[in-house]
Amino acid sequence: MTGMAALWIPAIIVCNLMGAMVMVMVRSVFRMLAPRCGGAVETVLAVNEHITRDIRRGMFVSAVYAILDRSLHTLEVANCGH
Repeated sequence: MTGMAALWIPAIIVCNLMGAMVMVMVRSVFRMLAPRCGGAVETVLAVNEHITRDIRRGMFVSAVYAILDRSLHTLEVANCGH
C-alpha cells in the first residue's frame, strides 16, 4: 500500500468480557484479510463473512474503514454495522 493509508474504527455495544473477546476476534480477522482485499467495501464484506458464524445472535459490531490513496487523491469509506 505505497502512498496509501488506512483507518479502521470498530465499536461493539456489549462492554464485558464477551464483547472484548469478540473485538479481539474482529481485529485479528481484519488484520488477516485487509492486505488481501482490494478495497474498503471488499474488506468489510470479507470480515463480516468470517465473523458472523462465530458471533452469538443479537451481538453485532459496527465499524468504519477508510483507505486514503494519496497518489490518486481518493478516499474510499465503508461504514458497516447498525
